[in-house]
Amino acid sequence: MDPQRRIALAAAIAVAGTALAPTLAHAERWHATRHAIEALRDARADLLNAHHEFGGHRARAIEAIDAAIHELRESIAWADAHGL
Repeated sequence: MDPQRRIALAAAIAVAGTALAPTLAHAERWHATRHAIEALRDARADLLNAHHEFGGHRARAIEAIDAAIHELRESIAWADAHGL
């Protein structure tokens, strides 16, 4: 590859990397919180497929999971709004 093509390719890669860096950093920054949301969704699905109501406790657990997911999403939005 000629030197001008190498320089052009390196510049293109640098620009692409710079453009993607904030997105990747954001995704990585909230990885644990996003993982927790996914785990809660999985738990919710398991409870929805349970064969017993357990005296209303299953429904209350699902409501608590929904509230927890909401709070985690709100925490990410708050952190983003405050530049964290």
